[in-house]
Amino acid sequence: MFTKITLESDGVLYFHAGDTLLATTKAFTHGGIIFAPAGSVTVGRMPAIPLPSGLKLEVDKSLSMQLVAPDGTLKSQTRTDRIMATAEGLFRVKGKARNPSACRAEDGWSYTGRKYRAYLTHPGAPGSPDLPLWLLHSIERQGKFWDRLVWRLKQARRACSDVAPEELREFVTKAILPAIDIFNHAQGKGLKLKYPRDLTVDEPSLTAVWSFAGKLARRAKQGKPVPEGLEAIVLEWARQHKTEMGPLRDFEHKLADFIDEDAETFGLRSWEKAPKSEAFRTVLLRRRRLHLPFAKGWPRFTCKDPQKQNWRIHFHLNKAGIPADAPFTGKLPSLHIGDALPPERTGHASNTGKRFRVRRAFRPVKIAISDRKSKETWALEFSILQHQPIPKDAFLKQWELIYENGKLWLCMLFQVKQPSEMKAHVKRLAAGLDLGWRSEDDGVKVATLWNPVHNTFHPITVNLTVTACDSQNRPDFIVFMGPSRASRRASKVAQEKGEAHYLDTYEGCAHIQQARSTAMESIKSLISREMGDAAPPWLRKSGSTGIRKLGSTLPDSPLKLAIDRWAKKDEQLGALHGAYAARIQARLRKGYEWVANDIGKMLQADRIPVLAMEESFLQKPPGTETEGNEGALEHGAKYRHWVAPAALASILDRILPKFGVRVIRVDAANTTRTCRFCRQINENVDEHLFYQCTNCGRAIQQDENAAVNIARASASNLNTKKQSPNKELRQGFGSVRRSNPRA
Repeated sequence: MFTKITLESDGVLYFHAGDTLLATTKAFTHGGIIFAPAGSVTVGRMPAIPLPSGLKLEVDKSLSMQLVAPDGTLKSQTRTDRIMATAEGLFRVKGKARNPSACRAEDGWSYTGRKYRAYLTHPGAPGSPDLPLWLLHSIERQGKFWDRLVWRLKQARRACSDVAPEELREFVTKAILPAIDIFNHAQGKGLKLKYPRDLTVDEPSLTAVWSFAGKLARRAKQGKPVPEGLEAIVLEWARQHKTEMGPLRDFEHKLADFIDEDAETFGLRSWEKAPKSEAFRTVLLRRRRLHLPFAKGWPRFTCKDPQKQNWRIHFHLNKAGIPADAPFTGKLPSLHIGDALPPERTGHASNTGKRFRVRRAFRPVKIAISDRKSKETWALEFSILQHQPIPKDAFLKQWELIYENGKLWLCMLFQVKQPSEMKAHVKRLAAGLDLGWRSEDDGVKVATLWNPVHNTFHPITVNLTVTACDSQNRPDFIVFMGPSRASRRASKVAQEKGEAHYLDTYEGCAHIQQARSTAMESIKSLISREMGDAAPPWLRKSGSTGIRKLGSTLPDSPLKLAIDRWAKKDEQLGALHGAYAARIQARLRKGYEWVANDIGKMLQADRIPVLAMEESFLQKPPGTETEGNEGALEHGAKYRHWVAPAALASILDRILPKFGVRVIRVDAANTTRTCRFCRQINENVDEHLFYQCTNCGRAIQQDENAAVNIARASASNLNTKKQSPNKELRQGFGSVRRSNPRA
């Protein structure tokens, strides 16, 4: 702490320290300084001290300062900074970062993680099934800390309602619960109404009353019986009270202070405080992101059993990080990962299987956390299954030991640098990618890639018939979207039994929708035939929801049974369609990631630093089917929905920078109609795959021609001087926009 500040005739401010602690010295050299209007000065987190008389503060004025030891001798620490103004009109001196990171995002550094399965005990590996005493005490402290924060939050939620807990409990016990008992007794074996769980607790909330009113409304809308008049009674009572969100907002604003106060109360250390406080904030942010109702998604009290309770140890390293191989070389005292154990000792002979790109290995691990104040060390031994190597030339920022749902995990966060952009060995070198969708015999062609080094074209296709093979045996630039092996086996079994089965493909989804439409038309015809003139006039244009509502109003009859059977079958087909669609989209996205890696590896090997693609490809009109036009676009809207070329573009934007390739977008007009040989803009271009240039007479393939022109349009703006580009070269082309700006 500081005792006083003096101003000498030389204009230097002397800060007199009251102790020799490192925190006081760091506060002077790195802390921010705020000059309050009441004549006080605050340095960092130190207590305020009086401002010397005669000091005149002006914005942008340079201020010189020096530290004075408790015995009055001048210390070597000096500081000269510029005075700035805050938004509140105060004067301040900006603080400095204690340990500035050398790995900045502007230089291409990013974060990546590794998550390894850990075992407290495993055959052939060191460890013990029993947790050490220090860890049990730590789990207990973390649980008390979490419960204290939950209790504070619960108090803030209670303060949001102006109704007393006794009044609310009396209303529930005298109005709601007796009405439910009378209703259930009258129902007999019918649909009974359960007690609302949120209202039968010791301290119910006003939000639970509103939720119960909504439950009654939904039950009545579904045609189920409800207690007569209970919904009106609940709504009338709830409208007399209002929910004020002010106490909850105050809790969120003061959450950081509450965390520091409670952590100090329970004696939490930094590696115990960080995981619980971050997890608590994550739950609150999740509620806000998902827009959950007031009564849902709040943090709950922890489990009282330490053996079943989830816990974490979160250890932060310094801001600059340490080399990633430090845990494996014994240079990190808090985390030491030993040599790999032989598979014969651990009993995992499958570690050397061919399907694993990296050989898996069991490794012994020991964590040792030391406390500088108490000189105490807490240690724990376990083992991990390393299935993925650590990144090379990276820095370890933090590690975390997580026990969640009966499983133990070791997580490490690394900071890695992406490959820098390559310098082309050929001037104005860029690859071109023409996005589009053309039908082929076994699938759809999504794009055409032009390699300017070898002057080769690589079509990117989505095969709709062949089942996906192993990633190591997969040919480049092809995405296999055929049915899965499990779907093929199920289809074969269904055919032997004479049952209907649908494959998990685009065509299978289309067949499911067709079956649903056919069944809907059949049930509509049955309803019209059975009801005759009594059938509603909207039946012909209605969907599945309207038919279900109509069936709920009919008395028990063969028609109602037929509608119920149709509704059940339609619901099953709808669920199957949704599951297949999600599976197909995940398979397509994974295939596009493989294709993006193929493109990145090829461009990196040929030292091509730029990939250009057209920006307005989604504005292309779908082609029409004409006689004798085998290669033209067919059902363009359907294929665009199936193969999703926009998804390929976004994946390329994300993956290619990892290979040092920059992706740019070209607003290229007339790239298809401009002949790449003579620069003539042709007007006779239709939906056919080939056309003949009116100037040079060459046969032009549309996709390949567009890919070359897109690359040339982008290359004219790359690695050039400030003068305008050649007008002949740019004739018919648009402008260039970077998709990912230069770091």
